Amino acid sequence: MKISDIDRFFQELDNRSTLPLKVLITGGAAAVLFGGARSTQDIDFEVAFKLTPAQSRSNWPKLQQWLEDVSRSTGISPEYSDDIERWSSIALPQKKSKLYKKIGKIEVRVLDPGLWAIGKLARFLNEDVRDMVHVFSLVKTFPIDLARLWGTALGMSPPSPIQSEFRRHVDHFFDAHAVQIWGRKESPEKLKEIFMKAAQKGRAKKVG
Repeated sequence: MKISDIDRFFQELDNRSTLPLKVLITGGAAAVLFGGARSTQDIDFEVAFKLTPAQSRSNWPKLQQWLEDVSRSTGISPEYSDDIERWSSIALPQKKSKLYKKIGKIEVRVLDPGLWAIGKLARFLNEDVRDMVHVFSLVKTFPIDLARLWGTALGMSPPSPIQSEFRRHVDHFFDAHAVQIWGRKESPEKLKEIFMKAAQKGRAKKVG
């Protein structure tokens, strides 16, 4: 997928939509917008009308039909929801994002790289690891901030076996790739310690 494919998809959606929309891109398409190359033919995103909740609910069937039509015309599969936080057992502490561009009536935003990575860390397939290494090598990030963010996400998440997996994935990512991405000055052990302290604080706030 190329950036031009993403633009074309949302241009087609704007051509069909009669109402203003806000889109929040994540997944492989976000990796493309961060500057990566991705052999995906789907776009993962949260989508919402810029309307009242009642108006949004009544217009949702129209939006589903518009997206089906766009998928057929572009060959790109949309994976979408009105709340991407429901996609994972690991919580998103926030939905910080950056405006990518406005395409007609559609405000297209991309999820912050640190938050985007939470879904990647929860799944942690080889392609997810490659995406994170590539994106964090391109986009300016601070590993201490990432460790705190990911720890907060873990602490805020509901109890499940996924929590233990997420912790192992974060530990492995720092062990295997922290020095590669951010240089020798970054200590994987220190980052893992910061990660766990943030998780403990997140749990304490949740209980409180």
